[in-house]
Amino acid sequence: MHLGNEKDRGGNEITVYFKNKRTNLHRVWDHALIFLKGESQLQFARQLNRSITPENKKQWAGGTPDDWSNESRALVLDFGYRLQFSDRRELSPGYIRKGQAIVEKQLQRAGIRLSEMLNRLLKNQVSIGRKS
Repeated sequence: MHLGNEKDRGGNEITVYFKNKRTNLHRVWDHALIFLKGESQLQFARQLNRSITPENKKQWAGGTPDDWSNESRALVLDFGYRLQFSDRRELSPGYIRKGQAIVEKQLQRAGIRLSEMLNRLLKNQVSIGRKS
């Protein structure tokens, strides 16, 4: 939602209900969709890591930060703002399931991309150190 619409401050101005609690759309995407399974952060990270395939790694490692931002913005506009409600502005179970899948995939992509960037930086540091 960080790359969402400026007029609603990335979903901060959109009131929704999640698990019978009033909140805003931005908070749902930043927090609520991440820990739905009741796992610890470590368990959740391990589960995400285990499900990344070698093909995923190849596919997600490329691109630039601008590419990744555009990818995220497209997801927000194509799905995040297409709210589906059950009743009382409670987000529908289908919306929550799809949102959770998107968040998990984005976290996996971010992990791969961060590790690739760090590996490149460290390789550059090592080669600079050898030249000195």
